[in-house]
Amino acid sequence: MPDDTTRQSVIFNDLFGKPVVARFDQPDASSDGGAVLLKACDVRLNLTQALANCLHDTRQQSKVAHSFHDLIRQRVYGIACGYEDCNDAARIGDDPVHKLLLDRDPIEGAALASQSTLSRFENALGPKSLMRMATALADAVVARHRKRRRGRVRRVIIKAEVVRLAGREPKDNPRFVVTNLRRVPQRVYEVVYCQRAHIENRIKELHYGLAIDRTSCSSFWANQLRVLLTAAAYVLMQELRWRAARSGCAAAQVTTLRERLFKLGAWVERSVRRIVIHLPDHTPWRSEWCQVARALGAAPS
Repeated sequence: MPDDTTRQSVIFNDLFGKPVVARFDQPDASSDGGAVLLKACDVRLNLTQALANCLHDTRQQSKVAHSFHDLIRQRVYGIACGYEDCNDAARIGDDPVHKLLLDRDPIEGAALASQSTLSRFENALGPKSLMRMATALADAVVARHRKRRRGRVRRVIIKAEVVRLAGREPKDNPRFVVTNLRRVPQRVYEVVYCQRAHIENRIKELHYGLAIDRTSCSSFWANQLRVLLTAAAYVLMQELRWRAARSGCAAAQVTTLRERLFKLGAWVERSVRRIVIHLPDHTPWRSEWCQVARALGAAPS
């Protein structure tokens, strides 16, 4: 960020009882202090690593500053935090939390990849690489659902229906639902299965919460990569929501999860022994944040 005190400082002379100065001068600070939860979700699912494993890096490694894994993580974490465009790289390139998410020293570590580097990466991949990434993403989602349902007995619910219309022959209209829910069959079918139209809400989340339609590249395959990375960000947000079960964030949509759990002012302190992220003491959703963190493997300190 530019070191310009004239542009980075303002004063309100008459708004309060005394002059109030607002100054952007806190070093080693971030407005995405809660985003460490994203890294925890990713580690649990091994998602970005699986995507990176689909790519063959033919670059001269001695000159590579940003691995494919780092580029994927930067884009996926950035999209989840609301930075859906490559141009946003300049806004978060030196952010200590975003550097930490990529396993870099939050204070003295190298800056994140620039917009030009990210754009070259987006335009470098072809259909075969993207197909492998799409398969890996689907495999991760399927494995996640299987893990949640492992050991549960499943049954088949059958709805036997005959449709009768005036002037036409009766027509069988059966429905089959495979489920591990133990509720009454009629309730499973009518209350759970027939409400599957809620998938539209998930599509809206991808559209309005993660800007999956931000396909402004000139190349079709580059835009396809953007869609895949956005879908990967959504998988991480789904994992986060699942870990927030029985809390005030259990049914929250992507934008709400971001506002409540990620967008926290933070000061990052690093010593030889550890890194400390200082978050606001009066964070409104502190208990929910800690609950999700513990569910993702964090321990009380």
